[in-house]
Amino acid sequence: MRMREIEKKLFDTALQTRNLEISLFWQRSNYFLVLNTAIAVGFFSQDAGAYRAVLATLGAISSVLWLRVDAGSK
Repeated sequence: MRMREIEKKLFDTALQTRNLEISLFWQRSNYFLVLNTAIAVGFFSQDAGAYRAVLATLGAISSVLWLRVDAGSK
């Protein structure tokens, strides 16, 4: 096998891996976005219920987890 062919295979493998990582990054981001949206809808649909503090806490925890997952995937 020539060196040029080996380099091309290595490049193709690296490109496929990069594309997979980008795809997984956006999937995880979309999951957290849907979760945070659901929590926000629940929070803003409460007038003055006891669940507002719980939903606010869940939203904050979810946001921190989202940031940590995004930072860990780079």
